[in-house]
Amino acid sequence: MFLNPALTGLVRTIGLAVLLWGGAGGLASLAAGVTVEAIRFGRDPGRTGTGKTRIVLDLSAVVPFSSHLTADHRGLIVSLTGVDWHPPPTLALRGVMPLVAYRFEPGSDNVGQVTIQADQPLRILSSWTLPPNAGTRSYRIIIDLMPDAAIPAPAASEPVAAPEPTAVTAPQPIPQSAPQSAAQPAPQSVLDRGLRAALGQDGPPDYSAAAEAFRSAAAAGSPEAAFNLGELYRNGRGVPQDYRQAAQWFAKSADAGFAPAQFYLAVLMFNGVGAVRDQRQATALLEKAAGQGLPQARRALDDLHRAEGTPDSQADPMAR
Repeated sequence: MFLNPALTGLVRTIGLAVLLWGGAGGLASLAAGVTVEAIRFGRDPGRTGTGKTRIVLDLSAVVPFSSHLTADHRGLIVSLTGVDWHPPPTLALRGVMPLVAYRFEPGSDNVGQVTIQADQPLRILSSWTLPPNAGTRSYRIIIDLMPDAAIPAPAASEPVAAPEPTAVTAPQPIPQSAPQSAAQPAPQSVLDRGLRAALGQDGPPDYSAAAEAFRSAAAAGSPEAAFNLGELYRNGRGVPQDYRQAAQWFAKSADAGFAPAQFYLAVLMFNGVGAVRDQRQATALLEKAAGQGLPQARRALDDLHRAEGTPDSQADPMAR
């Protein structure tokens, strides 16, 4: 079958490389020009009495990120791909114990790092991304933490690094959202395990282990994991290459509103690979992804409109 010349750019785009989302790598081009507008902290959102602390990063667009604890569990490291940092780069915290300070450091390979210090060991309950609320344009990365009673706190004689005295901030209102129950592993933690395996962060890449983790996290409701599993099937890494399976996992992720999956499923539908060729539905998927600010989808729509000789019928929602 011959491809519409306007779609060959899409085929090249999807054939470039494996793209992993939701953790330490992948889709870096999506983050170009993304601004971190604020970082906020709050105690016990929803007044659950659990002692939970919430960290919220407000961003101008969706961005790949990963979060993990330092070896002593008294520091949280959040890695962000391709961001322009606008909040103060260093800040001492008051009123959000056990957190005491944070600092942001630009890193290599377009990855910046936020290190958040605590005065006692922590554990990560969950981390996820929320789309903008009605009337707002900010995406939000949300990370919930709790003190980890299983790890002894430092003895009184053991010094704890004090933050440099800088501006003082009070707890601010933070978004309310119900993450996965802490009684079972959060999908994000399983997703992170899959990402570490796929990216070889603990040794050689183990795509079979990554596929197992992504499948488990996807079953628990993670659209990022479903997308990543689809990518493994598309490339035949850790699983047999199977475009039909890839399309099914992309569809599961796309149904949950995940823009990269909407884009990739549209590419498969345009080309009739692993999915029924359906230009109308593929275009609708591209419009949904573009509406969330995905630049590849916006460019693909522009290419389609130029090829069809029709004006763009949908203004870029990110320009509003």
